[in-house]
Amino acid sequence: MHLQLFLIWNNAIKHYNYIIKTLSLTFKIKKVYEAYWDQTKTANQIIKLYQCTSKQAQTKLLECGYGKIFIILVEDITPLSKLYPTKYGIIEVSKHAQEIKSEIRMHLNGNKSIHGTMTDL
Repeated sequence: MHLQLFLIWNNAIKHYNYIIKTLSLTFKIKKVYEAYWDQTKTANQIIKLYQCTSKQAQTKLLECGYGKIFIILVEDITPLSKLYPTKYGIIEVSKHAQEIKSEIRMHLNGNKSIHGTMTDL
């Protein structure tokens, strides 16, 4: 089973329906969780997810917002891999997850207020 995780940060919640629809075109949505992360919890999670400094997390926090978030677990029924340049070097990632995340971010005018895993969970 090839699972991916997407996180809709607070600043992208107004695009929830579009994001869910877009994800469901490629993935089988297994579960959607709603959570509330205050400013401190969100900053700490940003540090973990993006492996950044506290100062970098504050900049990302402005982009993402804090408060209500959605965590979406999806299954990729037809997984494909591709090599992709990241800040960690060129790694093998889920082609679908990377492309869908990029498509959604383009729809959000480049705002990166959606997080998506690039490798299987």
